[in-house]
Formats: sequence, structure tokens, C-alpha cells
Amino acid sequence: MLRDAGFADVSSETVPFRFDFGSSDEWWRFISTVNAPVAARLRRLDAAQLDQVRQESTAEIERFASGDRLALAAACLCAVGRK
Repeated sequence: MLRDAGFADVSSETVPFRFDFGSSDEWWRFISTVNAPVAARLRRLDAAQLDQVRQESTAEIERFASGDRLALAAACLCAVGRK
């Protein structure tokens, strides 16, 4: 993509990281307010739909629990180039 935009000397690197949350409730607060695309979509739901999404999502996210914390592995693709 960078090369197609006219950049040279393009390189990329995947940088792993982890999201740590104290509970599924903390995760829900993050995902429903800080994560803008998700928060925007959730705002379109009525109360019953939102409650259903929250229940199903938090039940699913619990599989990442480690003790009393949630540890979610993630990765960021970082790319640089020279114009």
C-alpha cells in the first residue's frame, strides 16, 4: 500500500502487545467507549440489543481470563517508508 502511494524504502514490522483488563466489566467499558468504531455501532442499538451484545460478548471474552485478569493478545502492523 505504501509503495502504491509512491513511498520508497518501505519496511514493516508486526509488534505484538497485550491488552490487560481487571475484569470483563473493565473490558466492556473500554470496548464500548474508547474503541470508536465499536462504540459508534453500539450507540445504534436499543437497550435490549445492547444488553444482549454485552452479555454475549463478556461471556465470550471470559475465555481469556487468567486468574482475576483478562489478557488479550494483539498485534500492530507498523510500516514506514520514504517519500
